[in-house]
Amino acid sequence: MSATTADNRLTKRCTYKFDLIKENNMKNKLAILLLGLSLILTACGNKKVEEPKTEDPKTTEEGKTETDPTKTEGEDAEGTEEPAEGEEPLEGEDTEETEEPEEVSQEEQEAAKSREEQVNTLIKSSDYISIVKKSQTGATGSDMQVIEDFKGSLKNIEFPEVKGIEANKEYLVFFRDSDTGIIILTDEATGLHEITATNDPVLEQVRENFAVEETNEENTNTGNQNNG
Repeated sequence: MSATTADNRLTKRCTYKFDLIKENNMKNKLAILLLGLSLILTACGNKKVEEPKTEDPKTTEEGKTETDPTKTEGEDAEGTEEPAEGEEPLEGEDTEETEEPEEVSQEEQEAAKSREEQVNTLIKSSDYISIVKKSQTGATGSDMQVIEDFKGSLKNIEFPEVKGIEANKEYLVFFRDSDTGIIILTDEATGLHEITATNDPVLEQVRENFAVEETNEENTNTGNQNNG
């Protein structure tokens, strides 16, 4: 009886120890599971922290604005499109470059006024005002062609010898009748004027002057006919 009791006690002790070992194993497995889950959560958190921050695509590291890839070339910061090369700006748009009138200096104004007064004096003092051109004929010969008469007529008058006239160039000449019956330059310094351009200021002044005189003559003749 005592032996059986001892065996029962031993069996209970063994069973109790086995239960303790089994319980400890379960606790260890649970601890390992919790530790693994904790490590997984920690790794996920670190991944989120390590992700780079998204920067503004319009700014670079140096703080400079980059070109928006969605905008086409020629489009400015405000979204307005600039005209392509060779294309005229739309009506109402201001061009970047505006032509400004050239300022005339006081010296240029005085020079122009002096020239106008000088030409007016030549017109009043001259008996012949014409455009002429010298043509070379042969090795040594030359021929003077009268292109246009403004005052008087040089076409039927022997042209005087004038120094400074070169072949194949047009000149505006101012002549007057001398006391000896031949024609001479109205003024030795300014009576011969080379025409260098179609908008030559001296030539334009002469044309305007005689255009006004012709208009006045036509109006006078028309008035006389009406009165008659």
